[in-house]
Amino acid sequence: VGKPLAVGVRDIFLALKFDATLVEHETGQNVRVQLGGDRRLIIEVAGSKESIDRKCPAFTELLRLLQNEAGDQDRMVLALNAWCELPPDARKNDLITPDALKLAQRVGANIVPTTTLFGLWKLSLTNVESARQSVMKLYSHDGGFFK
Repeated sequence: VGKPLAVGVRDIFLALKFDATLVEHETGQNVRVQLGGDRRLIIEVAGSKESIDRKCPAFTELLRLLQNEAGDQDRMVLALNAWCELPPDARKNDLITPDALKLAQRVGANIVPTTTLFGLWKLSLTNVESARQSVMKLYSHDGGFFK
């Protein structure tokens, strides 16, 4: 969790040949990914020992970014590593509480498990173009879970 997780998320997008930058703030880190033109992903990275709820610092930062920094071509994404003390296969399905998911959907933010991002990196080892197309689908997805 923390900065090593955010660095890992950034490195996944670098491996996919995107321009990705790690930005630190008071409560954590986010990753800014340039997709071409004015399109950009702003990915707030959050880890937790349990389900992520709407009061976690990552949600507060997501809303702050939406209000103060995000432009019309930006897509807000919350990359979640919930139940981080368990191996991926043993993690519970409830990565995020229902009220937090509703809030994300209301503001058009996408929720993506970090295991999904890892899967994109693995795909890129054999088919980088397909992995890049999945990133563009993440950008196009209009709020809620992305798998």
